[in-house]
This record gives sequence, C-alpha cells and structure tokens, in this order.
Amino acid sequence: MDGESHQTETVTAFNADGLQSYQVGNAGNHVTAVQSASSVLFTGPGANTNENDPTGAFVLTYANTSSVTLSMRSTTTNSTYPNAVYTGLDGDLSSNPTLTGFGTAVTVPEPSGAVLIALVGMRLLLRRRRQ
Repeated sequence: MDGESHQTETVTAFNADGLQSYQVGNAGNHVTAVQSASSVLFTGPGANTNENDPTGAFVLTYANTSSVTLSMRSTTTNSTYPNAVYTGLDGDLSSNPTLTGFGTAVTVPEPSGAVLIALVGMRLLLRRRRQ
C-alpha cells in the first residue's frame, strides 16, 4: 500500500476468517495496524512507498480457513480523479521468505473467546440475581 499525496489506502482483515496474527514493518515509516474486536485495519504509510518491502507491506497469518475476505479502500481528497488501490499478494512469502524488516507477530484474539467470556459473565450475573 503506497498511497499518494492526495490519497490514503487501507485494508481491513477480519478475525472471523481465521486470522491468527499479523506483522508490519519495523522501520519508522511503515503500515500501521489498529485492532478492533472483529478486525484489524491496516493503513498505508503515505505517498509513493515501496510495495515490495516491509515499508508498504504487511504479513497476515491464517489458520483453519479456505478463503479470506479483505476490504480494500482508497480515500482520495483534494483531487478530481479517483485513484485505485494497488495490491500485490504473495501467498507463499517467496518475495521475502525470512520476513527481513518485519517486526514480531502480533497475535489476534479469537472472536469466540470474547463471546464466551461475555456469556460466562452474563450467566454469573443472572445466577447472582436469582439467589
């Protein structure tokens, strides 16, 4: 994701697809990641960065899945023309097999874990009220 001076590029990866972890570059200017309860939002670092190194790239690790959904968005401002998102996928990491330049993997919590904790909490509250 490189972006342009008048454009921001983002990609959302969804936990429900089996997302286990992600890695972003460890250089100062790299893709940023923001986790929510159900997804991770990746935002490109700015104008004209390389897509073939960790600056404009990120690594996603999935388990127990046969397909994933990625929501790609380009937000253009102060411009009269649309500019699409450039995307390159490297499914086997052959362009950087040792993950040189990437930080440590950040684990994504399983969606079912949060739901189970909420259900147990509700059950305890209901049980306390009945006593």
